[in-house]
Amino acid sequence: MGLSGFVAAKVYRWVDEQGQVHFSDKAPPVAEQEKGLAVESIDIEVPKAVENPELKQYRQDTRRRLEALDKENQEAREVQVKKLSEQKKIKAQCSRAKRRYYGAKNSNYLYNYDDKGNKTIHSEDKKQAVEKRLQQIIKKYCQ
Repeated sequence: MGLSGFVAAKVYRWVDEQGQVHFSDKAPPVAEQEKGLAVESIDIEVPKAVENPELKQYRQDTRRRLEALDKENQEAREVQVKKLSEQKKIKAQCSRAKRRYYGAKNSNYLYNYDDKGNKTIHSEDKKQAVEKRLQQIIKKYCQ
């Protein structure tokens, strides 16, 4: 070890098959080592990084701002997803109301089945009331 304020480090040096000299803080890839290239390891001492308090504060502030932005973006995405989901539901309600309306409008009569499975035909007034209600639903959801 050396002086305080310095840190021990290891540097690797090797020359590849094309004569290119490489320096790295990591040993060369195994494939390079298997080619029988000479790898030299050098121990050095480098100065420790000195932390500037202003820089540290700046980094903390930046990190907080980025986290706040990430949170805002996530919330905005969630709102957008919810809005799209609601729009999809409204579109489905519109489509269903139109299908039912045109089905009722184009049929001669409307009917239901009672608890015993018997078909009950509605009066013309009931048919018109159903059509009117479906028009209101269309007006509400199909804007």
